[in-house]
Amino acid sequence: MSARRSNRGKRKTSDHVDAERVDNGLPVRLFATDRYPCERVNTYSTVDLLLWVRDALKGKPEMDILMGSCFGGLFQIPTRRLLAGKVVHSMMTRQLVTMKKYEMWPVFGGNPFRFSLVEFGEVTGLPCGEFEEGYSIDYKLPETEENYAHWDTLFGGNRDATIEDIVALVESDDQIPRDIRLKLCLVVIVDGVLIASLQKPKPTLKYVKLLERLDDFLAFPWGRESFLWTISTLKPPLKVMGKCEDPLGVFCNKLRQQTIKAVGFPLALQLVAFRAIPQLLQLAAGDDTINLINYAETSLPKHAGLT
Repeated sequence: MSARRSNRGKRKTSDHVDAERVDNGLPVRLFATDRYPCERVNTYSTVDLLLWVRDALKGKPEMDILMGSCFGGLFQIPTRRLLAGKVVHSMMTRQLVTMKKYEMWPVFGGNPFRFSLVEFGEVTGLPCGEFEEGYSIDYKLPETEENYAHWDTLFGGNRDATIEDIVALVESDDQIPRDIRLKLCLVVIVDGVLIASLQKPKPTLKYVKLLERLDDFLAFPWGRESFLWTISTLKPPLKVMGKCEDPLGVFCNKLRQQTIKAVGFPLALQLVAFRAIPQLLQLAAGDDTINLINYAETSLPKHAGLT
């Protein structure tokens, strides 16, 4: 009898492991199935700034230039796909633990989907080609007078300018030259939406320097730049002896906090999730005919319908 009870116990444990951990042959997850923390992501990226750019350039030739550039696709994103902020956190907690540094694999309904540079480019429309040889997203341009020359031209010599300051500058001066107005709006898009890494975002010197040649700026692989920033905080960090010896534990603890910081453009993960999970998108109000260009308001409402 004791042997039979022992066998029954083993079968029960085995069944539990099969359902919760083996997961049809998938790699292990960060959290056990149906044991995910349910908090929110503090995104430094502010999509409302795209609506501000739209209104700042509305009816001007500069808007035609913007819509014909690599950034034009951002304004075609349906607004309802940008409203449910909890989706990003949910997909972060549901990801598989893999060795892929630049890929993320959330699981929903037992089925994994990939979030990589390929999917990022597809949902944003941003160019994701190779960088020039030797370029790194961590590279910081030396703070020399020569490198600050164009900065001073755009921001009136204010070297502590923030994105908020740029918005105020454009709104307060109707006589800003057209080329300068366009460049200021491009800075807002890049540092306020795509590469946001601070709670109070500021222009990045190397991006402002690149604006000296508008064609070069518009030809830059902004999709790759934004993706690499984005993926850096959506996945567990790398193991570093003496500094971060338990990256999975550190990351899971962060996901259990009330908020977790995400840089870059994390809403791209949400866009991919909605594309991969049509049933989830059906729960979001509205339809895809309303995008950032024809949306009537100046800011997106909070959406609490998806939990």
